[in-house]
Amino acid sequence: MSTIPLPAVMPVDRKQWKQELNLSNFINAYYKYRDLNQCGNVKSILLIGPGQGLAVNVLRWRGFEVSTFDIDTTFNPDYVGSVHDLKEFSNGQFDVVIASHVLEHLAVPYLESSLKEISRVGHFALIYLPVAGRHLNCVSYRDSRTLTFLGF
Repeated sequence: MSTIPLPAVMPVDRKQWKQELNLSNFINAYYKYRDLNQCGNVKSILLIGPGQGLAVNVLRWRGFEVSTFDIDTTFNPDYVGSVHDLKEFSNGQFDVVIASHVLEHLAVPYLESSLKEISRVGHFALIYLPVAGRHLNCVSYRDSRTLTFLGF
């Protein structure tokens, strides 16, 4: 019988990775900012997986209230835990939840509970997954339970 591994930190040298800054960090921060503007009057954001922190700084600089959440304390998140269990947050606590380059690191059995938790705590969700050479994102609307793809 196989067991499903619990969500864990990335299996890389996270301290070294935290120090790196690549063009992709700037591109990802831009997409987050651009896509937030399509969600209406956004003030509060939960950013799951803050990475090196560039997007956090950009979004705060642009006036958003950003809370960070990560399973790894290396990235100094405001809250520590796994995305499949966001019990410290209430229903609809955030205008937008952003999960960028996070969900692909989860074992498949945790994916559905992660999406449910993201939907529960945010009015909108911006989810970014790596697609070789392309930018793909979607927005979920909690009240109508529909997904709208903003594009590649």
